[in-house]
Amino acid sequence: MKKFKSLLVAVLGTLVLAGTTGCSGIYSTSYIYENGDKYTAGDRDISEKIDTINIDYMSGDITFTGEDTNKISIKETSGKSLDDKQKVHTWVDGSTLYVRYAESAKNLDLNNLNKKLEISIPKDVKLSELEFVSSSGDFSGTDFEVDKLDMTVSSGDIDVDCIVTDARLTASSGSVDIEANGACDKIDVTTSSGRINVIADDLKSINSTASSGDGSFTFRKAPAELDIEASSGEVEIYVPVDSGITADVDRSSGDFDYELAFSNDGGKYTCGNGECKWGINTSSGDIRINKIAE
Repeated sequence: MKKFKSLLVAVLGTLVLAGTTGCSGIYSTSYIYENGDKYTAGDRDISEKIDTINIDYMSGDITFTGEDTNKISIKETSGKSLDDKQKVHTWVDGSTLYVRYAESAKNLDLNNLNKKLEISIPKDVKLSELEFVSSSGDFSGTDFEVDKLDMTVSSGDIDVDCIVTDARLTASSGSVDIEANGACDKIDVTTSSGRINVIADDLKSINSTASSGDGSFTFRKAPAELDIEASSGEVEIYVPVDSGITADVDRSSGDFDYELAFSNDGGKYTCGNGECKWGINTSSGDIRINKIAE
């Protein structure tokens, strides 16, 4: 699979220009990306066959849904009337759809736009890749299928419920919720400050890192590999009672409780056949491994 890289050359280069009266300031933004002249401004429907979607939406909430339709729909709303430069811009290059916050230009007025974006795709289409980058705003996605999901939010929440093979979700300040339906190879979740909630049907491997925030993990089948690190926050895991797990548990401060039949050998806990290899490390916070409700 082709590794997708963001095409932005410069984002959020903010300049302060003096007002004509000298009493106020006008803030402008340089927002530059490649092939800017090929993009279309505003809402649109796309009938081309798309397998890769790359979204860079600086500020504002996004909803991304799979629907009973045969086209991709891009719809944007705002708290003010937008000119074409301020509207969402899109470009279809082969089977790839690029979505950008505004026109590629210098000295843009992007202040207080309060924009929101809705993207709907045919729910029977399986995407190869969905990449999303945002400085500020929430992302909510449901009812879609993708091989590779790559999401980065500086300030905002990520909430996805989908079929995915490989997911990487990063939120600097905000919570991450993911429900992976069906078989999933890997989930990688990172938050600096925010809650993590993972629900998975059949997950092989998970890596979760949180600087500050609680983590809740519900596995309908115990993953073969698990690595959880939490600097400050509780970790709660739910798995079937008959799971076979070997867990290396390291905690500086906090309790370790479990409902499964673990035996303890110097911080290495084993239950069943011990085939799933887990590592859990917390600096401050309790760890609990519970049996999932039947």
